[in-house]
Order: sequence, then structure tokens, then C-alpha cells
Amino acid sequence: MSSSPAPLSSPPQRSPGRAPHEKHVRVRDWFLRDSHWDDAHWILAPTSVLREDRPVIIRWDFTLPDGRRFTHRGFAALLESARQHLASLRAAPSRFRSGCGGGSLRLYFGCLRTLIRWMIQEHLPRFADLDAALI
Repeated sequence: MSSSPAPLSSPPQRSPGRAPHEKHVRVRDWFLRDSHWDDAHWILAPTSVLREDRPVIIRWDFTLPDGRRFTHRGFAALLESARQHLASLRAAPSRFRSGCGGGSLRLYFGCLRTLIRWMIQEHLPRFADLDAALI
């Protein structure tokens, strides 16, 4: 029995107040509870009833080696890429794995945070700047 992958976003919908000629907006934070995409802290919606009393929190405002926070506007592009990547792990299962639950996503975020701190320390502003020679 196969299950269909969860979409990264819900079906497109019009946002109130948008002009009729503007297409649709995508809901990117469908997997969050009591938080939104641009918040410094994501509270993940539980993937099972057993997890409802212990929400998983992702803190995007972690401190960097130079003392700034990752939510500083100078890191906006890297932050957006990191958010998109983490969201894709939650939503888009591959043939090798299902979409990540909150605990797995928290562990993966820990690795991602370490990589981001190193990238900033090495003055690498984009994931595209990484290659085998650097790592």
C-alpha cells in the first residue's frame, strides 16, 4: 500500500485583498502550529497524537560565531534557503524515506545549524558555494 507524498504547500488560494489578475499565493507553513514561515521559532505541528504534548521547536535565531543571529537581515537569502530545505524534508518523501517527523527534523536541523555556522565563519553566503574541495 503506497501513500501519496504530502505537498510542500496546500492548493493555491487567493489571498484577501489581492487583485484578481494576481495568480495565487502558496501556503508554505502548513506544517507549523502556532507559528508562521517568517517567525524566528517554528513550532512544528505534530505528526501523531502521541506527540501533541511535546512540540518540536526549530530556533532560527541561533547565535553565529561573530555574535550575530542567523535571523539578521544580512543572512536573509541563506535563511530562506535553509527554511525551504527543511520544509522539503518534512513534506517531500523520496523513494528512500517518508517525510520527516518532528524529532528527525530537529536532529537534521542540528546538523544544518552546524553547517551554517561554519559557512558564515568561512564567508560562504550560499549553499551553492559549497563543493567537495571545501568540505
